[in-house]
Amino acid sequence: MRFKQYLLNEAGAHKTALEVAEAVALIKEHCGDALKLKEPLWRGMNPGSDAFLLNGEASTRESANTSNYYTNIMDNFLPSLGYPKRSKSIILANDLDTADAFGPVYAVFPYDGVKIGVCAAYDLWSTPSFQIGDSEDDHRIHNWNSIWRSFDLPQSSYLEFVDAIKEKMSDDSGGSIVESLIQIFGTPDNVEAALEKAYSPEGLKLELATTKTIDNYSDTKRELWIGGKCVAIRRNFYTRLKTEGTL
Repeated sequence: MRFKQYLLNEAGAHKTALEVAEAVALIKEHCGDALKLKEPLWRGMNPGSDAFLLNGEASTRESANTSNYYTNIMDNFLPSLGYPKRSKSIILANDLDTADAFGPVYAVFPYDGVKIGVCAAYDLWSTPSFQIGDSEDDHRIHNWNSIWRSFDLPQSSYLEFVDAIKEKMSDDSGGSIVESLIQIFGTPDNVEAALEKAYSPEGLKLELATTKTIDNYSDTKRELWIGGKCVAIRRNFYTRLKTEGTL
């Protein structure tokens, strides 16, 4: 998914409006690590309040304006490695310029100890191309999404997606889709192992950070995703509070 589409895919359950004073109190109580960062994390999003409490775990995200395959695949493998689920996360940027392109900007302060997924680039869709299984071609993650969709594979869940691949591969009538899937996976028994390898942190060049280590990635623009709680304050209020020494 394009970073912009995630930023604009708002749902109410994970987003609670706060007074700025309430936000400051929460930051001071729960976000000590974030206050030590060189600068806060950033999110451009639809306004409605000067401050919010955001909770990725309370959200239920589906990829907007694109297919949902990679989200389901990543959600199946990454949480066991400590990563937050993409479908239950808040998407952020570690640089102001990226967030500023997608709406009113908020400075974001994650709660201490929150796990943070770190993409290889400013947008997950800009992750370097990768192969799956025995495929001869490299594709970026959104191109693989398009390939799965062209094969008419379901995207409601990972299990349905995998079962459909195996079923198509076992179809004796053949056809171009069956041939393509066999070229990628070889046999039905190889499907899940090939997907796990391709969508692994090594395959997608992902990193796992915490609130104590996220500054290690401040030298390059990165898309981030957070599964826990964080406090967001409208940029102009954050600037004033920082100048005053309140934050």
